[in-house]
Amino acid sequence: MTELERRDIAAALKLAGLEWQVEIKTLQWAGLCMPGANTGLHTVPDAKGIIRTDTHAYLGTVGTQYTVIQNQEAAATVDALVQQHGCTIEVAASLDGGKRAFMLLRMPDATLTPAPGDDVRGYLLVSWSHDGSGAVRVVLTPIRVVCQNTLSA
Repeated sequence: MTELERRDIAAALKLAGLEWQVEIKTLQWAGLCMPGANTGLHTVPDAKGIIRTDTHAYLGTVGTQYTVIQNQEAAATVDALVQQHGCTIEVAASLDGGKRAFMLLRMPDATLTPAPGDDVRGYLLVSWSHDGSGAVRVVLTPIRVVCQNTLSA
């Protein structure tokens, strides 16, 4: 990423391949398995499915009250920190086919040096899911998140 791209949410999302959208779909099942039952399609009453609109990949099952948060909306929650406070975008990525996504911002003037050569940098992690497993979260961390392992840490 260039320095300009590190300050541009849209450019970071594009470089990370996060420009896609998700949408809620009605879940249905066919009544073919039950003898004597209606063999048409039946709607699941208490759940919906989340799909990626670009690949039509199924990401997860959610309740009927679930609200979709698009990648662009989640990333925009930190735009003021980038534009007005000098944070830079270190990493943006999705995991498990898009079920989870995150953006990591480096905070300016948030580096501690407890011992010479032992810098601890301050980061702001924004993470969200499209599979119903979590909401948009923003946390402070000294961990440079780049994959599922460091996201879990």
